[in-house]
Amino acid sequence: MLKFQFTDRQLSLLFLSLEKDYKTYTQENLSMDDKYDFLCSSLDYALNQDQNSSLYNLSTSDKDKAFTVLNTLFDAVQTESSRFDRRRPFKPVDFSTSRINYPHYCHHHGLFWADFFLWRPYYYPSSNNVENNSNSKQNGSVLLAIFILFILILLMFITLFALDYLFSSIQSNIERLIYNEGILQTILSMMLFAACAASVSTVIYFFLSAPITSLCLAAALANPIAVAVISLTCIGIIGTALSVGLSNTALNYGMASAYPNALIPMDTGRFNLTESESQKLVEKGIDPLKIKCAIVALYEHYDKDHDSAGASLLFWRNQQNQKIIEAVRKLRRGELVTFNLADIIDQPELNLHFNCKFDSQIYIPQAEANTIAVVEAKVIDTQEVSEFASAPPLIER
Repeated sequence: MLKFQFTDRQLSLLFLSLEKDYKTYTQENLSMDDKYDFLCSSLDYALNQDQNSSLYNLSTSDKDKAFTVLNTLFDAVQTESSRFDRRRPFKPVDFSTSRINYPHYCHHHGLFWADFFLWRPYYYPSSNNVENNSNSKQNGSVLLAIFILFILILLMFITLFALDYLFSSIQSNIERLIYNEGILQTILSMMLFAACAASVSTVIYFFLSAPITSLCLAAALANPIAVAVISLTCIGIIGTALSVGLSNTALNYGMASAYPNALIPMDTGRFNLTESESQKLVEKGIDPLKIKCAIVALYEHYDKDHDSAGASLLFWRNQQNQKIIEAVRKLRRGELVTFNLADIIDQPELNLHFNCKFDSQIYIPQAEANTIAVVEAKVIDTQEVSEFASAPPLIER
């Protein structure tokens, strides 16, 4: 039978699903043992019986990884007052007689992304009836001049926000290059930035420069050329910001489509763990699977609507996002091994404590654990047999 691999995307979905079910069971006042039994049974069902789950038919080693994700969650949520022995065999739960239905883990999900809504005002100046006297013509010129100045002030105000976005985008790309957070995505983003700026400049030069200059001259302004240049510059900056925003959104969607099994498909460069990084973590005695679980837990609290980590001209940068990004960088370098989620996230729904060092225990399926117990029972005395009967399906490496 064909066996499948446990991908980073499955790890991400599994951890979030287990955390959600843990919160649900906590609200129902289940004990730690009952919550562990329910989640173990649900995961075992997804691994061995639920054919609609992408976890079905994983290899034995990958099933171990799935249970490592579960154990990482339980190690993180435990406190001194809620310690329990998870080394015991979990008790299978019969969901057919339980009020709780089988959760379905890692069913095939489509990629969802928010639409990027843009709004640009269109102004239609009202036409005036032609008057025969010079006073009416002068009043029309004054109204036109006031209208142009109002539009100019509005364009300058919007330009501040456009510049804020452009500088934040540039800063974010520089940080990605420095910290090796998706070189390909960063290069493509910078190329699109340059292409958008060139395209907008070309459109303005051929289609907007002459009409706007003529409008400023018709308004009899004191310095029509200066007003026209400022207006065209503001329109160019605003148009560049809009086109860069659209291109970055399309680029993120394209990267997510290209790497659907990544840990975080919408940002494969920043919230991910490369093979070389995983190898370095292993050499330091750190479990890459637990690091990935920690990254997923941090990304859950990441503000996706304000995901620019760069400096801001008008506003302070998103402090929580910056803390999350710095924590992820330390995790990837192996500089952060144990931490509390509450130390990074303000008021998290569930305070998790992560210890990303290698666990000295591994998951052994129930049937194999029973076989091991029978074999070892032949070489130990009667007193040790009675102690071994309650041993868990988790054995020392």
